[in-house]
Amino acid sequence: METKLAGYRQARNWWGPVAMVGAIVLVRLPGLSEPAWGSDDGFFTAIGLLTSKGVPLYAGVFDAHPPVIYWLYRLLVELGAVQHHVLTQLVALLATLAAALLTYAVAVRVSPRSTALLAGTVTGLVLSIPTLDGDLLNVELVALPLFLGSLYLAFSHRAPALAISGLLLALAYATRPSFAIDSLALAVPLLAGDDRVRRVAAVGLGGVAGLAAVAGGLWLEGSLAAYVNVVMPADHAYVTWSNEGTIWPLVVRLAILVLVGGAVFWRVRGTAARLATVWLFASVAGSSITPREITHYAHEAIPAIAFAVALLVARLPSRGWRIPAYALAVVAVVFAVEMVLYLPGAQTSLQSGLPPKDLYPNFAWTALPRYYANWFEYAAGTRDWTRYSREFPGSATTDAAEARTLRSLFGSSPLLLTVLGDRPWLFVDSGALPASHFIATNSAFWQVKGEPDGLAAQIRSGCAGVIVVESGSGNWGDDLRAGGYQRLPGTPWATYVTTRPTTTCH
Repeated sequence: METKLAGYRQARNWWGPVAMVGAIVLVRLPGLSEPAWGSDDGFFTAIGLLTSKGVPLYAGVFDAHPPVIYWLYRLLVELGAVQHHVLTQLVALLATLAAALLTYAVAVRVSPRSTALLAGTVTGLVLSIPTLDGDLLNVELVALPLFLGSLYLAFSHRAPALAISGLLLALAYATRPSFAIDSLALAVPLLAGDDRVRRVAAVGLGGVAGLAAVAGGLWLEGSLAAYVNVVMPADHAYVTWSNEGTIWPLVVRLAILVLVGGAVFWRVRGTAARLATVWLFASVAGSSITPREITHYAHEAIPAIAFAVALLVARLPSRGWRIPAYALAVVAVVFAVEMVLYLPGAQTSLQSGLPPKDLYPNFAWTALPRYYANWFEYAAGTRDWTRYSREFPGSATTDAAEARTLRSLFGSSPLLLTVLGDRPWLFVDSGALPASHFIATNSAFWQVKGEPDGLAAQIRSGCAGVIVVESGSGNWGDDLRAGGYQRLPGTPWATYVTTRPTTTCH
């Protein structure tokens, strides 16, 4: 009888996580059919493709993120993600499932299983909402399982597990550096117990080893100097620019979070409440370093918010109230995420006196029914691929047509391409090489000291190869004329070529 009861309890313990995984897969299922349209997705894929052709990361092709995301996309390119975008979407699904399961695993260390299950489920569901960029693979989603795995292993007392915790934390830093702030949450499990010094040292050694491995990887591919001398200063400039030209809004925001979080921490009791407090305020701080209301920035804070909400729901006095609260937990977390996106920008705007950098989601909340209806019609066979893909934001159809035009014009000749604007998928679809370090003139490009003037000079010299100009990318007309560029008729995007011999602009 006792054996049967033990088996029943074990099966019951597994039922919850299995149901959680099933619910998340069901919500994310439409994402597996999406076309390749996301801008950041295009950057990562293009750089993965270019580095697979021997173009060195940062030194040969620039973008402002740390290296892990590009190494991941290079692996995806090698596996065929350029031809089969579903591979990228599968990784996004797996990262979401890992984040949900690890949130559950962390929460169950300090709270009842029902609370942990709610926290994990809400994490996965909110990370899957297209309005919050839940249908795209971005740096926050890749870094989350690394950080959550590190937090989970920080509860261990075994040196190997603690060293792996530090290693995972280093990889999270090398994917999204703001997780250095989130890592304050590790202090809660690490400082509990008598052997805290040994445990902290083990995590530290693992972290140092992980960062050394990342630096070694950059050095081996000839990218370390460019990362230190170009990318890191550009990232600092980006933080200053996004805070309206000064770091004081960031300083004030962090000070408020430290004061409020410290006051809450002083009042709460118990490991679960203390973990929720430190993790929540640290993750909000990390996700709001650049207060631009870009929705995927808030992914960093979603597990911590979900855990805090789950703890509050567990405090309700009776099951009669708790069951409706389970249904409202997702709404509460979504509202909190919206505040994480909105309030830092509002505070920065108020402090600077400048209007906030309002950015709208790819899919508004009111557009979600249409998003799912579009997929259902496509899955049912009543809508073809062309009609289905046109429902997505961006200009994927125009990019594909432009790439076909470029290939037909230049055939098998090496195409050196410059894009003035933000159309990274052109490099993927056309197979072109960048004529300079930059595959777009996006916000990261404008933070690299001297590069706008440098690119203008390269265009005037005529070395920039074929140039595609996206509307709204700035006024480059004088530079194009000085470089002898002539516009080709009938191309989907404004396309310019020069009669001068084409060489690289590096």
